[in-house]
Amino acid sequence: MSNKFELPDNLKTATIEQWHSLVERALNGSTIDEKLTFQTYDDIQIKPLYTKADEVQQSAPIQRQKSTASATETTSRPWKILQLIDVPALKAANEQISTDINGGASGLVLAISNDIPYASAELPLYNLADYQTLFASINITGKSLYFTNGREGLVNAANFISYATAGGLDLSTIDGSFGFDPLSLFASQGHYPEPEDEAFDNWLDAAAAIEATGCKMTPFLASGRTWQQAGASEAMELGFTLAALLSYVRALEKSGMTTAEAFKKVDISLTTSSDIFLSTAKLRAMRLLWSKVYSASLPEQAKDKDHQPKLIAEMSYLGLTRADPEVNMLRATVATVAAGLGNADALVLLPFSAAHGVASKAARRLALNTQIIAQEESHIGKVEDPARGSWYVENLTSQLAEKSWAVFQKTESSGGLTGMLKSGAIKTMIDEIRETQTNDINQGNKQITGVTIFPNINETPPELFEDEDDSWQEVEASSSNVVPTLKAPIVSGGDAGARFKDIQEVLGKGTPTYIIDEALEGPATIKTMIGDIDNRIVEDIEFLRNLSDEILAEKSIRPNVFLANLGTASEFTARATWAKSYFETGGIEAPGNEGFTTIEQLVEGYTASGATIACLCSTDARYTTDAANAARALLKHGAEAIYIVARPSFLKTIAYEDRSLFQTLLYQGTDMVSTLVEAHQIIGFADDTVAV
Repeated sequence: MSNKFELPDNLKTATIEQWHSLVERALNGSTIDEKLTFQTYDDIQIKPLYTKADEVQQSAPIQRQKSTASATETTSRPWKILQLIDVPALKAANEQISTDINGGASGLVLAISNDIPYASAELPLYNLADYQTLFASINITGKSLYFTNGREGLVNAANFISYATAGGLDLSTIDGSFGFDPLSLFASQGHYPEPEDEAFDNWLDAAAAIEATGCKMTPFLASGRTWQQAGASEAMELGFTLAALLSYVRALEKSGMTTAEAFKKVDISLTTSSDIFLSTAKLRAMRLLWSKVYSASLPEQAKDKDHQPKLIAEMSYLGLTRADPEVNMLRATVATVAAGLGNADALVLLPFSAAHGVASKAARRLALNTQIIAQEESHIGKVEDPARGSWYVENLTSQLAEKSWAVFQKTESSGGLTGMLKSGAIKTMIDEIRETQTNDINQGNKQITGVTIFPNINETPPELFEDEDDSWQEVEASSSNVVPTLKAPIVSGGDAGARFKDIQEVLGKGTPTYIIDEALEGPATIKTMIGDIDNRIVEDIEFLRNLSDEILAEKSIRPNVFLANLGTASEFTARATWAKSYFETGGIEAPGNEGFTTIEQLVEGYTASGATIACLCSTDARYTTDAANAARALLKHGAEAIYIVARPSFLKTIAYEDRSLFQTLLYQGTDMVSTLVEAHQIIGFADDTVAV
């Protein structure tokens, strides 16, 4: 008996055309393009089936940096597990770091600044003593440290280097990044943190000083977070990040570094979202793009053939939800798998409750365990390029790389990132995509679990750090508030790093970091360079859920709607279920019922409900005979508005004069936010000025 599996002959000879024919027969006249083919925000077509005809050849290897860890660690830990530290109290943060490192974290993301929002709070690190408190009894040798730096990036780096030097810490044993990303700051803040003519010189001065210490942490980070949080598409995030990387490389070259060395001083950070395949393809595409730029920037003999970019993945803050926060655990899992399949070198996840505030120990442990389980039990990342061999992912990677390269070329030909930001071109590009994304969510074309589908309006808020310890607020130590005068930045030659060393000297005299930062600031005209990076994509809708919670706390009752279910369960269940999800998306409670076979019973049920608005749910056939009469009866008995789940074609089935009986027709494609705001106003619990 043969163990070889043989396909039936009819499957061996099946063609793609035959598959198309069978599928379209099942779609009742619709085409595959109409029902099963989708477009990304970069106009990349996502098909339901990929075959060998869609195969593409990779133009460069897609692999992680070669690890310097032991063979055992390399096998079991394919990427660095980073844990976000944003506890705004140093002793509590110290305890959390100890827990995380002992629990399996191989590195930390220190939330020192939140100028580009990601963390829930900031670590109060203002002087050397603060670092001593933060790392007391903790050995960070061999760990990775990443700073979420903003305007105070230079001063924060000087503070850490001074702490490490004073404590005899071997800086060559610590990798990671100080997170210098002035272009992201320019985009998000509307100006550099210092005079524009000095901007890059300050950061290059710091890079030179850091290099002299032997520190292995890279100074610069080309991050995609700013672009993505503003609403950029995947190709835009990649293209603008690549443009930032090349800007930093060119600046480092001017400071005296070779091109090959300059590339090693810039790490890359990209976001991973709940779209697993797009996130995977985005990470893979960046390696192809980096390889193209690297190859074009150096002659063959100058290239370090073993060098690969260090690619850090961050779970998307934009896609985080406050409503039904436990669903964020699933989003974290998807972000983890995408990072593993996309060959990220490091990954940081957000705790599931991060949109509510500073996360609890339990929430942080779940974030850590998600990565550990993916590595130790699911074995994601045990092969060099896990997504290779998938026609779909490789095809998507190739198309995304092409779209991103076009964005990059447009940026380069338009004066670079600075020129594009000043002209407003980047803001225009990103705003268009964000508006499309927002409309897709508001109209139900893009569903967000726990927010716009299957909402749970009576959920219990998650436990937060404040709930564990109400004494977490710490008072800053008093220090000199005199703003110092600093030396001019020097980026090359024997005095390179002069300003950075001057900052360290001033720190040593007890001046806190935020005062020194004032010495770096200069006059700047603030101009909007990019859109909103503070708000998550679903905040318009979550605003109404929050409003409902406030009304419940004040009046002991939520805004509510009566589901006027006509007929038998088979007639109303589908539309009633949809209506319940629709209204509860906006915090308007929609209790279910067993339905009503007569209008008299319907009116009786409505009167008992105490609601001021009603929504008719049934079949089109039932609507033809009963909808208008039911609406008239409900309005007569006090209803202030009648909604109906029906397509616009329903209006053709009733008398013209009866159309005014209905406040709004509800169907997928209507603007949920506007409709739900209107419903809140009609119910009357909220002020008439409620708007988003």
